[in-house]
Amino acid sequence: MICVDVFCESVINVKKFVKSVCFLLALCVVLPLAGCKQGETKEYDGPALVQSILSQVQFADTLESVGDGAALYFPELPENAKAELYMGSGYFADEVALITLADTGDRKAARESVDKHLEQIRSSFANYIPEELPKIDDALVWEQGKFIILCITDDIADVKTI
Repeated sequence: MICVDVFCESVINVKKFVKSVCFLLALCVVLPLAGCKQGETKEYDGPALVQSILSQVQFADTLESVGDGAALYFPELPENAKAELYMGSGYFADEVALITLADTGDRKAARESVDKHLEQIRSSFANYIPEELPKIDDALVWEQGKFIILCITDDIADVKTI
């Protein structure tokens, strides 16, 4: 009788152990997923990123804001999109631009505008300072949420780090 009681108690303890292990394994799978939402992306502060780039990256020239005329450099920019552009003297291709969209649905059209801007810069420098072409070809165009950032510099590795 004692043997049967000990056996039954052992079986019950094994079942409890197996249930506990299964519960812990389930927690290990579920908990890491609990904080994630499908398709969620981190929202970045575009103007703050641009200021970080301007202050931390080496440019061949001192870049200054072109002011209210920035949108003129981006042909066919979507309506209600805002452009900020920082350029040097014109002898170097270095520049930083921030496009802020009113609607993320306009991103494709805004990107096409940025690409046209890059084509214009490339065409211009190809004629009078071709040494700047590799820098233009390696330009960084970053898109996130309602922001598109363009950066042309020899120090593109630091821009990517930022």
